[in-house]
Amino acid sequence: MKKYMIVLLLLVFMCGTVPAQRRLGLPANSQFQDIITKEPWVDVRAFGAVGDGVTDDTAACQAALDFAITNGNTETYFPTGTYMVTGLTIATRQRIHGDGNCSEIKLIDNSDANILTTTTGIVSQLTIKDIRFNGNRTNQASGDGLHLEGTNILWAVIERVSITLCKDYGIYIDNANVVSITDTRIGECGFGARIIDSEEVNFTGSTIEFNDTYGIKFEATGPGSANTVFNTWFESGGSIDEEPTDYIIIDTPTVIIRDSRFHMGNGSDNGPTNSCINILTGNNNCLIEGNSFVGTVHASATNAIVLDSGSSNNMIFMNRGGSGGTVGGGTTDEDGRNYIVEVNSTSGSGINQAGRNVLKRLDFGSSDATPSVLNGNFFTTHNGTLTITAFDGGFEGQVINVISRGVITFDTTTADDATHNLRGSSVNIVTAAGDTTVWANYSADWYLLSAIDDSANNSF
Repeated sequence: MKKYMIVLLLLVFMCGTVPAQRRLGLPANSQFQDIITKEPWVDVRAFGAVGDGVTDDTAACQAALDFAITNGNTETYFPTGTYMVTGLTIATRQRIHGDGNCSEIKLIDNSDANILTTTTGIVSQLTIKDIRFNGNRTNQASGDGLHLEGTNILWAVIERVSITLCKDYGIYIDNANVVSITDTRIGECGFGARIIDSEEVNFTGSTIEFNDTYGIKFEATGPGSANTVFNTWFESGGSIDEEPTDYIIIDTPTVIIRDSRFHMGNGSDNGPTNSCINILTGNNNCLIEGNSFVGTVHASATNAIVLDSGSSNNMIFMNRGGSGGTVGGGTTDEDGRNYIVEVNSTSGSGINQAGRNVLKRLDFGSSDATPSVLNGNFFTTHNGTLTITAFDGGFEGQVINVISRGVITFDTTTADDATHNLRGSSVNIVTAAGDTTVWANYSADWYLLSAIDDSANNSF
């Protein structure tokens, strides 16, 4: 009994009894000594908001937001409580904060609206901090959490915010420049975040989890670019049991995803059903670096990273499978150019693609006389004795480098057939450990371009 009393007292202390000036870092002589005040913040309770989780506080909260804008662009404060609304509108220079998860704005049943929607026109310098948004999705036909759309959204900050249970999007951003989303959770929504025609929308230190369809989608019909995801956790399944198609969908050029962690599933379910990162056709210049893919890829998924059919150029992948994790084949692609791929998985074939200029070392099998070269252009053999009669796969114009680690013979003399496609020498090429051969594909055959004897003097 004593233990429960201690926990109860701690909860009261965190969300109820601490003076507002201390919670907000204000001096003891601030206007918050009388917490129902309009200075230095606009307190929604001064306009009649109750925050009891039952009363419709829409009119009171909207009045407080409007007053803040027309009276010096001061901040609007939502003290501890649950404020039931049918949707609120925010304007340029709107600043909102609460007491963290102790302050909640929740949609009333059948509102079918966004919790917060920006006004039309140019909206700039938005700040939303330390508050929770609840979309009450089971009782809505539609509605987003934060809907930021206008002629242009400029310089917005979303920090230490929780956005949950939205029928549609947790965050919807259209035509924005410089939006910082930090230490924010988006969970249990129909979609996590949709970013359209926007530049420098940056997710940092956030959690995107348990959303139905996808976690984040970057898309552009215009110049949208240079969006980032840093140090963010992606999760699905669990007790919520949502299985999105993808955690991140990239349908815009120049997206950077770094130092983030993706839970792929447990092999049969509880993970994205297509991929962790899906880069759609024709979206170039992406950097996917330093990320961890943990667990085992979903039984229905293609791979951890998928490049859709069509040309996606100038990609860099430098990631890791994580502790005990597998990438289930790594990265797949249909037709791309200029990839740099390094340590892209702890198992599987790494990057599977029919592209050009792929930089990644792959190993031939120990007894494979017709090894596949589809996955890259830099290969090593095993360290035993073997005769290679053909290279499987590849495309015209592809150049590969092969470093021998044992006594490897390349059969260039047998007549051309399905299992013999090596050309360029009237005698077989016999190599020892350290020797290098370079081959080029032409008309389904592989022609020897050069051979370097590691034991010889190769100086010029």
